[in-house]
Amino acid sequence: QLTYSDLPQIAASVEVIVNTTPIGTYPNNMKSVIELADFPECEAVIDVIYNPFKTKLLLEAEKAGLRFSHGLPMLVAQATAAAGYFLGTPGAFQDENERIIKTLRNRMQNIAVIGMPGSGKSTIGRLIAEITGKRFVDMDAEIETRAGMTIPEIFAKYGEKYFRDLESETAADLGKEHGLVIATGGGAVLRAENVDALRQNATVVHTERPVSSLPTDGRPLSKDIDTLVRMEKDRLPIYKAAADITFDNSVICPESELREKLKTAIAELI
Repeated sequence: QLTYSDLPQIAASVEVIVNTTPIGTYPNNMKSVIELADFPECEAVIDVIYNPFKTKLLLEAEKAGLRFSHGLPMLVAQATAAAGYFLGTPGAFQDENERIIKTLRNRMQNIAVIGMPGSGKSTIGRLIAEITGKRFVDMDAEIETRAGMTIPEIFAKYGEKYFRDLESETAADLGKEHGLVIATGGGAVLRAENVDALRQNATVVHTERPVSSLPTDGRPLSKDIDTLVRMEKDRLPIYKAAADITFDNSVICPESELREKLKTAIAELI
């Protein structure tokens, strides 16, 4: 029998980690009793928690390029096995496991839309919400509601750091929830904790649009085209690293056509 105090003595020999504790379960997201960096030989991580889909431990595993799994497959396997025994037909529902897992995942997961200011995130997010039947949330609008003032007013009165702190609080709260389409602000990904908060339950869609087509009116940090060029250079690697899907929104088209393009782009999420 080992305790947590014994872990440093065995850490170098651990190849697979299975977390069976409830640490990190909603609403106490982003909690963990260990740090994956302390296990240099680890090759795979399983966390039996299924809410959120990716705990802090699994997010660390994902970043390290390790194989990982959350607890939803185990939950479904237990349920179908129990149903079979209850009905006197053991194993009768086993072939349904993958279908049920996919259905539950698509129904429960969030979709987060990231990208440069003015790249169409709100429009795309709203259309994705219509396609998937999820609830749409514009993160900037949520921040304004919480602050009781517009974003330009927040910047003018309190400065960028205050706004970024509000943004992080909002990302942490929304990221815990399920069944949302979240349109983020252009700089939401600048803090790693925001990316983790979003990715714990979401597939992330990066919306691309040429800098020359991005608006500047009413946007505190998008002052002119030169500023946007520098901003894109700094942010593009972060967008790409955070995204699961990249959507090209460079061609202006009718909303009906855009909806069809989005259906194709997110087909696996429907």
